Amino acid sequence: MGIVDPDRVLKEVTNLKKDRSNWEKGQYLRGKTLNEFTEEMEKKYEFLFKNVATLFKKCIDNDLDMVRLKEMLFYLKQIKRGKDQEEITKKVGETLANTYVKPIVDRLEKAKKEKESKVEELD
Repeated sequence: MGIVDPDRVLKEVTNLKKDRSNWEKGQYLRGKTLNEFTEEMEKKYEFLFKNVATLFKKCIDNDLDMVRLKEMLFYLKQIKRGKDQEEITKKVGETLANTYVKPIVDRLEKAKKEKESKVEELD
């Protein structure tokens, strides 16, 4: 299978998240359990369920960062339009590193400096 259509993914994710929210509020598929709701959504959003199952599950679990998803879909569109895949991959890596790795490194460095300053105080 080739690259999925980023616009279709975004549309289905957005709609599924809306359905999930409305179900949670009791405004959609009232009285259905989470499992029953999920089964209904697997049919309604078959494309998403079959082609991007991780995103489908994150929508069901109400655990999806839409900002990050939109960013990744933007990069996917760039690749589909013929942009250099290596360049896009580098940008994705930088984005993920800045989001997940840099904050951890910064916290570790701060903790190390605090520990060093306490040791100096004891001297």
